[in-house]
Amino acid sequence: MASPSARPVAGKIELSRTELTVSSTSGASLATASFTDCASVEAIATQYLGAQKRTPQPSPFSGTVVTWSGVALALNDHGTCSMQFSAAASNGLVLTTPDGVSVGDTVTHVVAAGGISDYTYGNGTDTFESFAFDAVPVDGTTSLTHPGQVGKAFLGVETKNGRVQYIDSNGNDYSDI
Repeated sequence: MASPSARPVAGKIELSRTELTVSSTSGASLATASFTDCASVEAIATQYLGAQKRTPQPSPFSGTVVTWSGVALALNDHGTCSMQFSAAASNGLVLTTPDGVSVGDTVTHVVAAGGISDYTYGNGTDTFESFAFDAVPVDGTTSLTHPGQVGKAFLGVETKNGRVQYIDSNGNDYSDI
C-alpha cells in the first residue's frame, strides 16, 4: 500500500521586482503572484504568514496597507501594489530576495549578490545607502534621483550603517507620492 506523499513545507518567501514567490524547504516553488494581481499577492501572503492587519491610508496615498509581522503590502486605489520586508523572517519563513539578500545582511553581502548602489546620504549620525536589483529602464519616464536620465524600475534594498533595514518590491526612481 502506497503511503500518502508528504505535503511540501514552506521555507521562504522571495520578493522580486515583479512578484512574490513562496518556496518549499527543498526549493520547489509553492505559489507565485505578480504585483499586477494584488488580490493573489494578498491571498498568498495571508496563507503563509497568517492573520493580517488592514489600515486605510488617507490621501495623498489613497489605499490600504496590509501588514503581517515584518511584512507590509501597500494596495493603492489604482490597482497596483508593492511589498516591503522589514525582518529576516516571518511566521517561521525566511524573507529574502532571489539573490539571497535579507534584512540584517551587510552591505558587503548586498554588493556580492549584485546590488548596485543608487545613492548614499547621511544625517550626521547615520549613513544610509540605497541599492537596486534587477533595474530596468522605463521609457517615457525621468529619474527623480538622477535628473536627465531615464527612470528605472527595480527591487530596492535600503541600508543603514552598513546593514539591510528593508527590502522593497516594485520600486522605481521616477514616481513621487
